[in-house]
Amino acid sequence: MTAKQIPSPVPNMEHSELNFNWTDVQLFRLIAQCGSFRGASRKSNRSVNSLRRRLRYLEHQMNCRLLVRDVSGAHLTEHGERLLAAGNDMFEASLKVSHELIKAEREQSNRVSIHVDEALGNFWLIPQSVNFQRSNPGFRLDFRCAVQCSDQFHTRCDIAVQTSLPNQDNLIATRLGYLHAQPFATREFVERWGMPYTREDLDRFSLVELDKPQDNEVNWATLVPELSCRNIVVTTNTRATHLAAVCHGAGIGLLPTYFNSVERDLVPLLDDLRYRSDIYLTYQRDAGNHKQVRTVIDWLKSAFNARQHPWFSEKHTPPDAVAI
Repeated sequence: MTAKQIPSPVPNMEHSELNFNWTDVQLFRLIAQCGSFRGASRKSNRSVNSLRRRLRYLEHQMNCRLLVRDVSGAHLTEHGERLLAAGNDMFEASLKVSHELIKAEREQSNRVSIHVDEALGNFWLIPQSVNFQRSNPGFRLDFRCAVQCSDQFHTRCDIAVQTSLPNQDNLIATRLGYLHAQPFATREFVERWGMPYTREDLDRFSLVELDKPQDNEVNWATLVPELSCRNIVVTTNTRATHLAAVCHGAGIGLLPTYFNSVERDLVPLLDDLRYRSDIYLTYQRDAGNHKQVRTVIDWLKSAFNARQHPWFSEKHTPPDAVAI
C-alpha cells in the first residue's frame, strides 16, 4: 500500500560516490515486506534501532524518503516502491548467480548444505547424521545453523529445515512433521522445589524465558497470559543457552518435547500447557533433481518420521511415554 505522498527530493542517482550496501537494500526489502520495524527486527535478529539507522543511511545516500512511518506501521513512498522493485530484481539476479555457484560445487563434490535453526541442528540432526555418514561414506553434510531461519539462506544452501513456510515461489516446501513444546525442569529442580500442578502454580516457581521467539513460537506471556512473569530469572537469546539454563536448574522453561531424548534428566510438566508448530523441508526445484541432494532429502524425511520418532507426530505424545 503506497502512503499519501509528501514532498521529498529527487533521488541523487548521479552521485559520483554512490555505492549501495546490498545488506541495507535487503533490510529495506524486509521492512517493506513485514510492514513494520518490529516485524523486520524479529525476522532479521537485529534491533529496531539498528534497522532505523540503516534505513536513514540508505535514504541519505539516495537523498529521498523511502518509508513513511506512522502508528499503523511503515508505508512505502513512491521512491520506496521503485527501490523495492529494483531490490527484488537484484535479489532474483543474486539467486541465479548463487544457484550456479552451488550447482558447480555440487557437481564436483558430494557436499550438501543444510540450513536449519540451531536447536534442531545441534540437538536433533547432528546426532542423527552419524548413522547417515556410516551408510553414505564420502558424503559431506554442511550444516548452517542459525537462530532465525530465513528464505535468504536459500541463496547459499541446498536444503533448509524451517518452522515457517517460505515466501519464494521457486521453492518446494513439504511438511516434515510437527514440533511440540511444553514446560520442563530438571529432576533435581523438582525434588528441591516441587512441581506445578496447575497454570496458576507457575507463579511460585523460577522461570526461564527465550527472548525474541520466532513467529510461530510462544513465550510465557503468550502461553499463560495471566502469569505475572515477575519470576522470570533468566532470559536467553538462543535455544542452546535456553536448554543449558534449564538443565543447570535455573528454572522451568518451554522446551521442544524431543529434548527429552537429548537430556535424560528433564522432567515434563503440565502436559495440557503446550503449543505446536510445523516443520518444513524446503529446497530449490532444480536441487531436488540432484542425486546427492535427493539422498539427503530422503534421510531428512526419515529423521522426522513420526512412527520412529513420536515427538514429531501431529498429535502430542507425552515425552515420558516415549521409550528412549
